[in-house]
Amino acid sequence: MDVIYSICSATFYGSSGILDTLLVKNNDIFDIFILKQFVYFFVSIIIFLFFFKNLHTTKKLQVSYTDLFILFIAATLGTVATFLFLYSLSKSRNKYLTFGILYALPIVVYSVLNYLIMGKQLTYVNLFGIMMVCIGLVLISLTDNEQKINKK
Repeated sequence: MDVIYSICSATFYGSSGILDTLLVKNNDIFDIFILKQFVYFFVSIIIFLFFFKNLHTTKKLQVSYTDLFILFIAATLGTVATFLFLYSLSKSRNKYLTFGILYALPIVVYSVLNYLIMGKQLTYVNLFGIMMVCIGLVLISLTDNEQKINKK
């Protein structure tokens, strides 16, 4: 079931990215960014209410200060990443590269940080996968598919 959730998540992220492309084409990225954050907030509340129908049975939140700090850092990084993605999308000539970096590079970053911070091992298969992702990004950057589409 986890794989299905991951596939749905990837599909939703990809679809969201295409919609973001349409939005930044005709609107100011700062307006889109602010409105998107408000929508995130309201959708999060709706999802919370949908999944936690019995609010009175919900456990009292017990989160350590360390976990709150990590949560703050994660939320800040996510917010900055959203802004930088929208900015990059509005300025990019090669949207394929923008999307490739957004969706493929986190695999590399996650693997390296998992090794450095969490102390997990990187196998030769992991390193080969990281190299393949990087080679794929280089190949995407060498093509200018946007110009070919616009010339038709």
